[in-house]
Amino acid sequence: MVACGHGLPREPGAAQAADIALPQPAPPAPPPVVLPQVDPVYSRFYVGAAFNWVHHTGYVPDTTTQADTAQYTVGFKVFGGFRFTPQNSVEVTYYDLGKVKIEGLPVDTHEHAWAISGSFVHVSPPFSQWIGPGPWNDYLHVFVRLGLAYKHVTQDSVIGTIDEGFLSAVIGTGLEVRFTPQFFGRIEYEFLSTAIGGPRESVPGFKGLINVNIGGTNRVINVMNTPIALTLGYNF
Repeated sequence: MVACGHGLPREPGAAQAADIALPQPAPPAPPPVVLPQVDPVYSRFYVGAAFNWVHHTGYVPDTTTQADTAQYTVGFKVFGGFRFTPQNSVEVTYYDLGKVKIEGLPVDTHEHAWAISGSFVHVSPPFSQWIGPGPWNDYLHVFVRLGLAYKHVTQDSVIGTIDEGFLSAVIGTGLEVRFTPQFFGRIEYEFLSTAIGGPRESVPGFKGLINVNIGGTNRVINVMNTPIALTLGYNF
């Protein structure tokens, strides 16, 4: 009798062919593509508003009494900005600089001023990059501004009303606090100068420490303004 072949060994080539025929596991899926994260604080457009405590300093031209104003009053401002880098932006601002009385004139006369400015604003990196970690250091920044403003001054008295507009320089510096990616606050000191251009006249500045002689006015008080602003802003 011929024995069955179940116990016969297989050829080596047949074993290799059987191994190759086995299904292979699927290759692992590629890792997901993670896009670069955008700093949520960096928002290109923003707006804000502020209450101002405004100091008026100036002298009325062509008066023998040296009529002047040196008073504080309440004002406000609203602004919009565009950031072209995380640290640099341009801002357009409307100021209501408030109303004060002009001393030294024979009749009661009040002065009211408003202005529209365009300025460049530079914001520093957070304090943590300078002085290390701290509870507020990641949220605090210093900023400076430089620009020009059109200032319009109106004088009212029983005799009548006169007004005049002129160009002023704008300088400012302050502290910015970024509470959230959307909201920020500022405390700022600004200086809106006397007239640039016009008839030249010497005007005491910085409480008489220096004389400013960069221009003058023809009819109204040649006033400089130094607002101290408390601002709340919103990033879009």
